[in-house]
Amino acid sequence: KIVEGAFSVVEMLFTTSLVALVGAGEQPELSPRCLRLYDTKKRTLIQELNFVTTILRVLINKKRLVVVLDNKLHIYDLSRPQLLHVMDTISNPKGICVLTANDVSLMAFPCGKQNGEVMIYDSLNMQSLGVVNAHETPISCLAFNYDGTMLATASEKGTVIRVFTLPSATKSFQFRRGSQARSIHCLSFN
Repeated sequence: KIVEGAFSVVEMLFTTSLVALVGAGEQPELSPRCLRLYDTKKRTLIQELNFVTTILRVLINKKRLVVVLDNKLHIYDLSRPQLLHVMDTISNPKGICVLTANDVSLMAFPCGKQNGEVMIYDSLNMQSLGVVNAHETPISCLAFNYDGTMLATASEKGTVIRVFTLPSATKSFQFRRGSQARSIHCLSFN
């Protein structure tokens, strides 16, 4: 049975019946530290995953399930779901992380001691593909194109959006949004 109440994270695998839910903490059974995977067609709980800290974001594609915490990324094989790898990260209170929709399963997330650095990570082979020095201020938003061949980045300053070609991580485009600082919350490729 699906618990009713407020949720802080709801993520669906494309148009399938697989849904990941994280509670908002208003009720004990809706903890923000508990991820529940449901099959909405059968109305059954597939698996419950508990964490020590609050879950900030959940990403799903056909091969991987990624759970983003403030200082860690948990990578699961979606077919079982079985924990494959836990990565320590810099503090990421906004849960900024992206996962490609296709089977390449690339991830990108803020990293390093320098502001504006983004790690490109292969979640199939569990290896870093490199770091992109994208901005001079902290990252606020990331997006992959469907094929995982391009990565768009925006910083907290919000005046420039940069697009990098992967896997070489070369800057292909730069778009100036304006000169006054603004918050960019979403980027998307068409």
